[in-house]
Amino acid sequence: MIKFNNIRKSFGDRLVIKNFSLDIKDGEFIAIMGPSGSGKTTLLRIAAGLENADSGEISGIPERKAFVFQEDRLAEDYSVESNMKMASRKKIPEAEIETHLEELGLAGEIKTKVRKLSGGMKRRVAIARAILADADIIFLDEPFKGLDNELKKNVMDYVKKYSAGKTVLMVTHDRTEADYMTKHIISLSFY
Repeated sequence: MIKFNNIRKSFGDRLVIKNFSLDIKDGEFIAIMGPSGSGKTTLLRIAAGLENADSGEISGIPERKAFVFQEDRLAEDYSVESNMKMASRKKIPEAEIETHLEELGLAGEIKTKVRKLSGGMKRRVAIARAILADADIIFLDEPFKGLDNELKKNVMDYVKKYSAGKTVLMVTHDRTEADYMTKHIISLSFY
């Protein structure tokens, strides 16, 4: 179980997170919602160990983590396949990567350099990379932004399918996305 205990975070004089506490069961999918500036991304970054809280504790975060950032953070001069493999702790067969790409509408792109892909294609590669990373917890920061509605539904189904049984913390502004992905929705408003 993951426990957030009285997490507090400020940036200068601006309090962003005030005494946040939450228990998350292993394998639970949690959507975190709130207005811009309410601390959603900051909370995700603290949980992932990318930022420190001013006070409070988090326990139970698995060591093997994957993260989809708001920006895709892909190695632009490398192929899609190389991006997948560099993020994984295990050897991923090319056929497995191709299967995942095909499910995401990216069939035939395995050898393509990332810089040649469109924004929506890069977003799907970033999501597939996190799914294939062999992680016990997946952090998703606005993972479906920039995808049109039909494509978004397909990508959301993909994430649900391959994250089943893993702990997932997802930040979104979109209530429809949150409702589609999980019944466990946390609203942040620390103003």
